[in-house]
Amino acid sequence: MSSSEVGYFEKTGYMGPCATYLAGVVAGDGGIYPRGNSWSLALRAFDRDFVEEFRRCAEAVKGESVPKIEEYSPGAPSNPDGKKTKYVFQCGWTRWQEILSGKISDKCRCDWLRGMFDSEGGVEYNLSHSHREISFSNSNLATLKQVKEMLLAEGIQLGKPTRTAKKGDVNYWKGQKFEATKDCFQPRVSGQQNLERFRAKIGFDIQRQQAALEEMLSTYRYRTGVTVAEVVNLRFNQKKAYAEIAQELGCNKSVVYRRLRQAKHREKEAK
Repeated sequence: MSSSEVGYFEKTGYMGPCATYLAGVVAGDGGIYPRGNSWSLALRAFDRDFVEEFRRCAEAVKGESVPKIEEYSPGAPSNPDGKKTKYVFQCGWTRWQEILSGKISDKCRCDWLRGMFDSEGGVEYNLSHSHREISFSNSNLATLKQVKEMLLAEGIQLGKPTRTAKKGDVNYWKGQKFEATKDCFQPRVSGQQNLERFRAKIGFDIQRQQAALEEMLSTYRYRTGVTVAEVVNLRFNQKKAYAEIAQELGCNKSVVYRRLRQAKHREKEAK
C-alpha cells in the first residue's frame, strides 16, 4: 500500500516532509546502501529520540511497518565520548534511492535542514567569551553550499566554514590513532536574530540539543524583533511608561524609543 508521501512524489516529483527530513539526515550521518536488488536506509546514533524520529519518518514514507530500533554497545575506538549505547535503525526497500533523490519544495526546506542539523549539528556557547553558536560539520562542499543557500532563504546567515580536519591528519584519543580520510569543514550560525530564527523555523528533534538551544537563547538579555505595533499598543492604548514597555517586551528602552520614532515617521508619511 502506497503512502501519501509516495503518491505526492509520483505526482509532483517533490519529496514530502518526512522524506525530506530523511534526505537531510542522509546528507549527514545517515546512509542509503545498495543491498541486492533493494536499498537499505540506515542510521546509527547515540540519541534514541533522533533515531526514533528517523524510524517514524521512514515508516510514514514507506506506508507500512518498519523494523524496530536495535541497541548495541560499541568498544572504545568507536565510542570516544564514553557513552555506552548506540541506537541503530536499518530498513530495506526498493524505492529509497528513487524517492530520497526527489526535489525539495520550499515548504519542506526546513525539514531537510532539521534532518541535517539533527545529524551533524550542535549547540555551543560559553558566556565568559560571549560565544553562542550552532555549528555543523561536513566534508562535502556541495552540501555546505546547499545548506548556506537554504538557510539564507529562511533569513538565516551561515558563517564562512573553517577547516577542522585535513585529509591525512592524525589524531589520538585515549591511546587510539585516528586518521582523517577527508577534509572536514565547520560553518556556524551565530548572532541573536539568526539563532532565534533557527529555533522558530528549524529547531532540533534531539531533545538535549533543543534544550541546549533554549538555554543558550535564554542567556540573551534582550529579545529581537520587537515591532512598532507592539510598542504603540502598550504606549498609547495601555498608557504604559517606557520602562514598563521595555520590561514587558524584553527589550532595551532605546528600542522602545526607536519604534515610537518609526511610528511617528510613518504617521507623517501617511498624511
